[in-house]
Amino acid sequence: MVTEREHRGGRPRKQGREEDPLVTVNLHVRKSQLAELDQLADAEHTSRAEWVREAIDLLLKRL
Repeated sequence: MVTEREHRGGRPRKQGREEDPLVTVNLHVRKSQLAELDQLADAEHTSRAEWVREAIDLLLKRL
């Protein structure tokens, strides 16, 4: 039986406002992919991807 304090494997959770490098990298990659898709679709102003990029920017500022 696993107790609450016993390590269960995987990456340990961070405390406080510490930046998680994997999250940061994933957000940057996703943002660049969305920008490329918008350029291919020529839909920068009408795409929901623009809103997603703005949300990613806000998340990156708060990490």
